Amino acid sequence: MSHSVFKHGDPVEVIKNNCYYPASVIRPPSKNKNLVFLEYRTLFLPSHPKRLRQYVNVANVRPDLPLHLNPSFKLGDAVDTFCQHHGAWCPATVVDVLQNSTYLVAFPSPDHADSAVVHRSALRLHRSWLRGNWVPPLPGQVRVAIQPFF
Repeated sequence: MSHSVFKHGDPVEVIKNNCYYPASVIRPPSKNKNLVFLEYRTLFLPSHPKRLRQYVNVANVRPDLPLHLNPSFKLGDAVDTFCQHHGAWCPATVVDVLQNSTYLVAFPSPDHADSAVVHRSALRLHRSWLRGNWVPPLPGQVRVAIQPFF
């Protein structure tokens, strides 16, 4: 993603410790710097009600993944689970489909419990941001071809 695409107020996600933290752009990167000034939407200063703000390398920032209603997930789906204690979307895999729109997911990271039962509302299909495109693509997404600079 080009640095000029990020504008003040844009919702983004910061990739940190293999999880995706919701944030908003406070100050876009300048032409000479690779840092964007962000305010996290789910992280707060210790012992203070103010949201955490910090400069982040633009390589660790992606657009906010649009909300997409997933009617259901299936066994083996790569998903992101919203972890309240982290305030972030963390990668997991669906290992069992339970009743009442709940799923058993397994986490690959040692920072999480091995598994958890989560409701569908706290899951989304895992997607990567690669050269201006979501992978796998969002429904109806047209792939944008990025030409390399020579």
